[in-house]
Amino acid sequence: MKRIANLLIVFAALAALGCGEIKPERAATAPLPHMFPSLESLVAAVVQAVADSNEQLLRDFVVTEAEYRDVVWANLDSMETKQVPMEMTWGWNVRDTETSISRYLGSYGGRELQLTRIAPAREVRERNQMSVHRGVLIYVAQDGASEEAWKMLNVILEYQGWFKVITYHD
Repeated sequence: MKRIANLLIVFAALAALGCGEIKPERAATAPLPHMFPSLESLVAAVVQAVADSNEQLLRDFVVTEAEYRDVVWANLDSMETKQVPMEMTWGWNVRDTETSISRYLGSYGGRELQLTRIAPAREVRERNQMSVHRGVLIYVAQDGASEEAWKMLNVILEYQGWFKVITYHD
């Protein structure tokens, strides 16, 4: 019952922020699958997926290799892309994401979690049609205890006003 009450509080907060239910016309404009209309709605969905131990959903929130190549990599300037091949950086993202998903599900999966706040990104870089948010720190309370800082959301893509995870962090 307490979990349902917490979910209602999160959804009410998201609705108040304009992040709640995605209207069908807005959902149709998302440039990539599994994108969110705000950073807050993405973060809330990630926390809920961890609480639900939903490994597949956590993976769905991450850009695919094609999205990484065609959107993220394509919008970086040549100074950033000439140092390391795309395949290598993609491999690092996959490794870090899989490690993070395993750790967070192992530590927090199946528990009652409540998103308490989101700290601003440590760095936001604008590149052509996108922004990359690095080091988003989120605070989560577990089973009614005091909040903990999570560094899980390491790099987030903002593309055409929509948000998706580039890589999770352990």
